[in-house]
Amino acid sequence: MRFVLVALLAAVLSRAGQPALCGAPGLSDRQVIEIVHKERTRQPALPPAFPRYRTAVRRTGCYYIYSEARIPQAPDLSNTFRLNRHGVIVDAQHGIGPSCCLKCPEKVLTETELAEIIRKARAERKGLPPPYPKARIYVERAHCWYYYMEFALPETGTEWQIFAIDPLGELVDSSRHSAR
Repeated sequence: MRFVLVALLAAVLSRAGQPALCGAPGLSDRQVIEIVHKERTRQPALPPAFPRYRTAVRRTGCYYIYSEARIPQAPDLSNTFRLNRHGVIVDAQHGIGPSCCLKCPEKVLTETELAEIIRKARAERKGLPPPYPKARIYVERAHCWYYYMEFALPETGTEWQIFAIDPLGELVDSSRHSAR
């Protein structure tokens, strides 16, 4: 059940087409690649590079996705890294499995701390959805990531929004659902 919820959240957030107001200068593809290669020497638990591979870098909101596909290619022979706007690796995945290799920060963020992160982000990034006048809050944690969900009250199942927060406490993305 938890996997289905996380997959649903990831799908919803990956489609959120909100403009990114990141507050940090953008990184070039070359900088992203260099960061991953440098971090591999500092963090040996990260997935190693394949003998032969091709790379791709794309930007999603304020985050960068760096992927490596082994040559010859196969679905489970790839590495994917997610870097935040400052160039810090906040997620790593080998193959088609769940996140791996990165140790979660020892401090677990509370619902109050997550609410404050979202409040501050709303003040800084005008494209984020405003809070509902009354809402029920639900927090889900998947590996090191947090998903903070607001359901409008009275609850009809048609008005809700999701905020994805990385392990370092930075808002990654948001999505708002409205049946209206």
